[in-house]
Amino acid sequence: METDYNIHKSNSTYFSDLDISRTALVSRLYYPGMSIVSKELDKELNLKKRAPIYVALGSVYCSFKREIKPYELFEIQSKVAGWDQKWLYILSFFLRPERRKGEGKTLLATAISKYVVKKGRLTVPPERVLRASGFLPPRPEGAPEQSVSGSNDTSAIGTPAAGEETAVGEGVDGSAVREDLTLTEDKIPEPAVLRDQKRKNTDSWDPQEWSWERIDEERKRGLEIIEGYINLDAKLHEQWSA
Repeated sequence: METDYNIHKSNSTYFSDLDISRTALVSRLYYPGMSIVSKELDKELNLKKRAPIYVALGSVYCSFKREIKPYELFEIQSKVAGWDQKWLYILSFFLRPERRKGEGKTLLATAISKYVVKKGRLTVPPERVLRASGFLPPRPEGAPEQSVSGSNDTSAIGTPAAGEETAVGEGVDGSAVREDLTLTEDKIPEPAVLRDQKRKNTDSWDPQEWSWERIDEERKRGLEIIEGYINLDAKLHEQWSA
């Protein structure tokens, strides 16, 4: 059912496969950070109307290298390329498993996706969510924190627009199971549960090996790799409006 008239995997189906791979990754990285940040913002901004916090997919780019034939086995590997003030960028690779020992995997397609965390109309920096999840060390003294941007007027707090919610199943280790990536007040676990998961996340990596400086260096290196993709959206908008 996924083949096209060329009798190979249809180009359109790559995007539904990406939903599964990258959403498993993002849900793992953003849990329990999204829940913790949502509660923090309610207090910081003194919001009378508490908006849900959610992840929205901004755009996807996919480049096809080799065909995938019917019933052919393939895998998808997704990883974080980097992040800026607004977007978390995910690299995904469609791979054919090694057929003979020592041959290595074959690259079938590459993809880049970007995600934004929103609480109503407020944009939450990825760094804040990742740190709240326990996956980033504290910033060095004197280094400014990235701030939440957007309107803090309660009238601007709303629910996600149609099509902005992304379905998600079980996270890569079973820790982030929920119906979707929108967290309303009733879906946020108890504080003790959030603290326990954050502690487990923090214990899963070595802060001596992955210092803030090294992580930031890797983040910037990743952004340089996808610089063309980052600037493309603005250029296309300029072309449309010219």
